[in-house]
Order: sequence, then structure tokens, then C-alpha cells
Amino acid sequence: MAVRERADNARASSDLRNLATAEEAYFAANSVYTSTLANLTGFRQSPGVSVTVSSADSAAFAANASHE
Repeated sequence: MAVRERADNARASSDLRNLATAEEAYFAANSVYTSTLANLTGFRQSPGVSVTVSSADSAAFAANASHE
């Protein structure tokens, strides 16, 4: 794996960890997870990373991140 690819994967992984933290904070305040990234105070995607929340409800959320 090339250095650039590892760096891209690391940014995507970091964004998912940051998303999880933001989702937990949102859940603590609202008793439900959100699929709308704009609702997650403080969450910012890294340049070149695409983050999507594919599902979110009162029990769990699912998200994916990829680099472009």
C-alpha cells in the first residue's frame, strides 16, 4: 500500500471516529442518533473524504467514509 493511500485511509478512519463522538453527543442531548451531518455540532469532514450516515435511529447509527 502506498504512503498516500495509507494517509487517505487514516483520514477516513479519523473522520469516522470523530463522527462517532459527535453522534454520541447528539444522542445524549436528543435520545436519538441523526443521519444529517449538519446536526452534528463540531463535526467536520477532512478534505477529500466523503462521510455518509446510511441509517440512524434511537438504537444505533451506521456510517461509511471513503476518500476521493
